[in-house]
Amino acid sequence: MHNAKLTITALATLALAGCWDEEVATPKREPRVVRVAVAEEAEAVRTRAFPAVLQPPEVTTLAFDVGGRLGAIDLRIGQDVREGDALATVEAEGATLRLQQAEAALAEAETAAVNARTEAERQTVLFERDVVAAAARDRAVTQAEQAEARVSQAMRNLELLSETLEDTTLRAPFDGVIDGITVQAFGTVQPGQTVLTLYEDTGFQATILVSFEVVSALEIGQELTVVPSDGDATPLAATLTEIGRRAASVSSFPVVVTLDEARPDLRSGMAAEVLFDLPVPEAQDGIELPLSAVALGRDVGLDETPRRAQMFVARPIEDDRAELALVDVTVAAVAGSAVYVTDGLAPGELVVTAGVSFLDPGQIVRLPDMEPDNLAEVLK
Repeated sequence: MHNAKLTITALATLALAGCWDEEVATPKREPRVVRVAVAEEAEAVRTRAFPAVLQPPEVTTLAFDVGGRLGAIDLRIGQDVREGDALATVEAEGATLRLQQAEAALAEAETAAVNARTEAERQTVLFERDVVAAAARDRAVTQAEQAEARVSQAMRNLELLSETLEDTTLRAPFDGVIDGITVQAFGTVQPGQTVLTLYEDTGFQATILVSFEVVSALEIGQELTVVPSDGDATPLAATLTEIGRRAASVSSFPVVVTLDEARPDLRSGMAAEVLFDLPVPEAQDGIELPLSAVALGRDVGLDETPRRAQMFVARPIEDDRAELALVDVTVAAVAGSAVYVTDGLAPGELVVTAGVSFLDPGQIVRLPDMEPDNLAEVLK
């Protein structure tokens, strides 16, 4: 009887222990979710965008050659003007008085010249009659020549003053658009002081600064695209027209692009982006992947020759599950945040691109971003 009780007690204890194990058993963990990228051959070109501002090809500064008080200015920025249009006037200080003085000086010089010629002719006749000496004749002829020179000088002075009075009206040198006005009506200006700026409405261009690496890949006549940042963002065809040989600042070379055609809605000063298709030498026969795909905590030698690294490849097994394999790869180049792999990967393989330091070879992971069709293609 005693043995039977012991047997029953032992069985009960085992049963309770079994129930306890079932209650405390650790639930099975779901596989880790990983982010992957499909290995694809890198594109031979890459589009680079540079901020720019649309400007007219040339802006002309206009100024008076004389100083004085301005008249009324009936102009506005953006106004169209025609060649020869009067844009502004100035009252030249003392110009009229100086002109009158120049006219009087010319009349006086002409009178003196007439008298000197008459005296020279008279002395010549007297010399021929042996009445006066040759010295007297020569002196009269010299005085006549000097009087003629004074007439020429007075005439030139009068012409210059007349041109000065003509310069009191500032006229448009060509058909164009007013870009800016730097003076106020009825104010005082000095000779050479900028009054306004004018540009020909023949199109727009943009100047950008690029690195030595970029400028070395460009050439005059290269076709590119300009995308306005304001208003209609339809891409515009443009041509590279100028390449600077001297850096405007450290390793920043100026490059000028000109729009092939200008839309009516474009305005000087509009923001835009200049898009270049630049070759990527590293992309030749390589697969481009983000630098985060490199398993940095493992056997990596990016500073060696040839560069080597390791990456995790997710090989699908069923549904959205995949098994990780650590593969050795050869890296042709590291450019910015990208690496170019030339050996060790095949197009179409799934390469883990995030959290690689927390992964292990043979680990089962999930691929939540894989579409059924794409997964079936990889499993073939």
